[in-house]
Amino acid sequence: MPCRQCVDLAEALPSSQSNAEGWPLVDDIPSRYGGGHVGRLVVIRSRGQSYDVQVLVDALGFRSGGGLSYLSSQVTALQEVRPDLCLRVLTSPWNDREIARRTGAATRMLPLRGQFQRVLAEQSIAGYIPASIVYCPGNFSPLVHPRVPVLLTVQNALYFASPGDDSVSLTVGQQARRLICHASVRTATHVLAISQSLIERMVAGGVRRERLGLLYSGQELLDLQPEEPQNIGKSQPFALSLANDYPHKHLDDLVAGWARSGHLQLVVAGEVSEARRVELSELAGDRGRELVFLGTVSRPNVVWLLKHAAIAVSCSTVEAFPLTIVEAGATGCPLLLSDIPSHREVAGEHAQYVPSGNVAALSAALRRLPASPKREPWTWGRSWADNAKDLGRVIDTLL
Repeated sequence: MPCRQCVDLAEALPSSQSNAEGWPLVDDIPSRYGGGHVGRLVVIRSRGQSYDVQVLVDALGFRSGGGLSYLSSQVTALQEVRPDLCLRVLTSPWNDREIARRTGAATRMLPLRGQFQRVLAEQSIAGYIPASIVYCPGNFSPLVHPRVPVLLTVQNALYFASPGDDSVSLTVGQQARRLICHASVRTATHVLAISQSLIERMVAGGVRRERLGLLYSGQELLDLQPEEPQNIGKSQPFALSLANDYPHKHLDDLVAGWARSGHLQLVVAGEVSEARRVELSELAGDRGRELVFLGTVSRPNVVWLLKHAAIAVSCSTVEAFPLTIVEAGATGCPLLLSDIPSHREVAGEHAQYVPSGNVAALSAALRRLPASPKREPWTWGRSWADNAKDLGRVIDTLL
């Protein structure tokens, strides 16, 4: 039997109100902020096929370097292991094409013009869209609660940073998003966290443990054809950083420690502004010419870098689930990590650890690295199919 909402909506809409695939559309849903309309939003039912469960996936905030790989892998796996679920993915101009390409899922893009509009859309529009359940995998969920269950996944450990750590580095916008995340945790029907260390962080921040469930990420199969980045420069052994230049990533510590270590080039793959590139190059002193900034790289580039790096290094002090470490493990890339709970939870004995903020210890560890480090691939032990099966079971319990 199709869900009652699906039947009601299909009967209420004239046949002309459908797209080329025969999906009835919900048009002109009013925004609670500023009036007006936001346009066509979501597909409800296909001709000739009905679904018992309509799952609206809020993917508005995801972008490359900001959880897009996680979202794409999870949605793809969920479609495969739970074909009985009708997934509709709500997207934004900065991710619609990539999500559709990676997942093959039906998407509906909202014409947003920035993160502020995205936040407003999440807090108002999602509550109006017919669905059996709203799944919000990106830290925020509707505060204006829809009349269906809301499942929230929290991925950003910074939103639960305690006083004295990197929370002091949050911008005004990040602080506002942190407040919205906390409010979302209070109002969602159920909340998932992507690591045990994140759960402990949230509990320390005042969240009741009984409201939280654990949903570990899967391990992405790096079966893409490796592709060498065009601006990698001359070929020589290199240490690799796969991180955007956020304060909690501590690229300053990384560059300072590397500059004292001697024998490796340093390749930084991630968003780093021109001003920061100059600043970090000056910090490297005479070794500034051996510091390579690649900017944002493609997935085939990531595979190539992990397969060729002498070591991957992270000086981050706040992580929820460091997926890059899992990917590095699959290639056997050696790891040098800051000693924080999430790094140990994921990498265990497969990495070397240095105290956070200890530049001298970082430099010494890099100097001890042999000329040809031994590569020993290891697996995280959970696939995205495992992740999707667990997510599907949580969805079932909420309906």
